[in-house]
Amino acid sequence: KYKGLDFYVNSVTAANKLYGMPSNPIQGFCAQQWNTAQSNVLYGKATPQDALKQLQQTVTNELKQRFPNG
Repeated sequence: KYKGLDFYVNSVTAANKLYGMPSNPIQGFCAQQWNTAQSNVLYGKATPQDALKQLQQTVTNELKQRFPNG
């Protein structure tokens, strides 16, 4: 009924490599900071570029603080 759907359904058993997403040990913190960045843009407190630069710096610093040895 749906052309090509059989390929998708059968791909799980036919695949020779399966990849998962890498884990994010500070996922909750990242989500909180993402929401803050969005709010700052929506309410005119930052440009999208500035908000994302700040988000990247904040998340990078938090990751280094929590896992100083990598």
